[in-house]
Amino acid sequence: MTTPQPYPTRASIHALFHNMETGNAAEVFKRVSPDVDWTVMGTHPCAGRYTSLKAFQEATFTRLGAIMKPPGLQLKVRNVIGGGEQEWATVELVAVAECESGEFFLGGNVSLHLTHVIPIWKILLLWCDGVDC
Repeated sequence: MTTPQPYPTRASIHALFHNMETGNAAEVFKRVSPDVDWTVMGTHPCAGRYTSLKAFQEATFTRLGAIMKPPGLQLKVRNVIGGGEQEWATVELVAVAECESGEFFLGGNVSLHLTHVIPIWKILLLWCDGVDC
């Protein structure tokens, strides 16, 4: 018999973030607090601190979406650490997209650190490597 976990399991976190891979980021963002404090690390144009989900989406997904061919930026789950017994989790994602210019945007590593806030996940940190917005 499996012991119930107090927080979402790695498998359920992976399933949620798999939506980023299939172009359904809206499903993930439904679980993010509208007043999230989200920091994008780096020296690229998308780097900065965003104090709302709307500000984050406009500065990153909307901005990148304008220069990407459909379906836009897709983030493939590479690894999930934490969750289950732990109130935090880190989700490692790999960015994949094709720019309007025909160049491929591959391999930008994205790591999300999450802390469970009932009934949603509050994203505290986003780290991007190799992203040129």
